[in-house]
Amino acid sequence: MRTKRPPLPHDGSAEECAERLLLRELYDHGVKSPEALLAAAGGAAIGCKVLKDRLESVGLARSGQPLEFAQRLMFLTYNVPLESLKLWDAKEALRPPADDVRRKGRRRRRK
Repeated sequence: MRTKRPPLPHDGSAEECAERLLLRELYDHGVKSPEALLAAAGGAAIGCKVLKDRLESVGLARSGQPLEFAQRLMFLTYNVPLESLKLWDAKEALRPPADDVRRKGRRRRRK
């Protein structure tokens, strides 16, 4: 039995809907993270231009590093209007949670 996925927003532009559909298809083929999306686009050197063009067609910011471009596109996998996604910070989303950083820094003392 297959799980039912939430519907994709379909009230955006044709480019936005097409990008969401493409990302859903890539997700089904194992592209589930910004790193995987960047690799699927051809890596940092080649994928940078590809991802920038895709961001521009959808209407998202094209500034930052290649991994941030991939993260902005991955935001489209959420069932959230594009106008809200434009406010999300890709750099912040790529940071590890604060709990993980604290745990890695702690060392156990032996008695």
